Amino acid sequence: MNKKAFDLFEKSNIIPYDLTPVIVKKVNVDMGLFKFYKSLNYRQVKLKTSENMLCYNWINFDESEILILRDEKIEGKLESHENLLKLIQENRNISSKITDIYSLDIKEREKKERTKDLKNIHFKSNRIVFNKRFDSSIDLFQIPLYSWGTYISDRFKQLLLKNNISDLNFASSNVELNELWKPHYPNIEFE
Repeated sequence: MNKKAFDLFEKSNIIPYDLTPVIVKKVNVDMGLFKFYKSLNYRQVKLKTSENMLCYNWINFDESEILILRDEKIEGKLESHENLLKLIQENRNISSKITDIYSLDIKEREKKERTKDLKNIHFKSNRIVFNKRFDSSIDLFQIPLYSWGTYISDRFKQLLLKNNISDLNFASSNVELNELWKPHYPNIEFE
């Protein structure tokens, strides 16, 4: 993020983040075989994540469609964020058992036989419904574990566009996303 974008970012209501200074090399002069680069000072912004992020309290799990899958078969619907954390721990335990079995000095066929019923759980977020606790004053946030997206308020988007911050692309809905990315960006709705 360059200084101009960062100044706007800093004035907005953003969930907690860390900053790392970075140097970006940009081609300044291109003379065919020879390229001359210019070093630019930027800041890398990384939103802080934790198991107790504020945004998890915004999700109405009853109305959302976050599926639990095992061996590509639907086992149910996620009931809460705490439910997800328990299932993640279950995955860790299953992975540990598989690792232990594959470290044994036994035939490959026996390893496969012992692990055939040890299937990890996967999650698929088709739709996330935010409840009344959603904080509309926040200009930029993420919902890790449920979406790969970074979400911004319309007022922050307009501020960026008004100030000619042009090296960003916005998708208003997952309809505008490439087919490869769609499964990782659920539809977002509000109560």
